[in-house]
Amino acid sequence: MALVDLGLMTVRSGSALSGGDDIFRVTNAGRAAVAANSPEPPKITRSQQRYLDYLEADCCMSFGEWLKWKTRVAAAQGRHAMSKLLPFRVHFEDPEIAPLDLEASDAESARQLAATHRGVPAGAIHKVKIIREKANG
Repeated sequence: MALVDLGLMTVRSGSALSGGDDIFRVTNAGRAAVAANSPEPPKITRSQQRYLDYLEADCCMSFGEWLKWKTRVAAAQGRHAMSKLLPFRVHFEDPEIAPLDLEASDAESARQLAATHRGVPAGAIHKVKIIREKANG
């Protein structure tokens, strides 16, 4: 209850759905506190970053297919493949915050841009998905 008193969480009395237990929910201030007090993420290799980029793309392709797609995109755009803006949909942890469609050069840039637009810490973002074009409109 200390986190509730600090305004970092809200509490609602329980119902049959929760088995009578109280329901706690993190506030935006709580998310900001977590982001401010979390340790820096460990350094990762280029291969690990590439796989994380694939997971963030959430694009319904296998990792191998995504690598081939990314290679084709890079070849079509020349050496500056990532300087081109790509369409992303950003989903937030808070269901009251509507998903945001935007263009960015990569998933991390989309995450930061969305956090700035919505006024929330980057940790308040649930997932960042690349929006793929439909084959036949």
